[in-house]
Amino acid sequence: PGNWGGSASGTFGYRGLSGNGEQTVNLGSISGSLTVSTWKTDGSSGTMSLTIKRDGKVLGSQSNSYGSASITVTL
Repeated sequence: PGNWGGSASGTFGYRGLSGNGEQTVNLGSISGSLTVSTWKTDGSSGTMSLTIKRDGKVLGSQSNSYGSASITVTL
């Protein structure tokens, strides 16, 4: 795990994201289209994984070895 940055955008607007290691980010009540992108910011190696959930149900998931991930879902 390492430092990462990201963004969430959709009908609600834009929100910048950042963190370290595995984290859960609550975006609140959102409807419509949602795009979430994440990327490593510290040059560390390893997999970048991203999962979007609502009420415990997985709506989208992506895992890449090149340090970034992006998912678009409709809520």
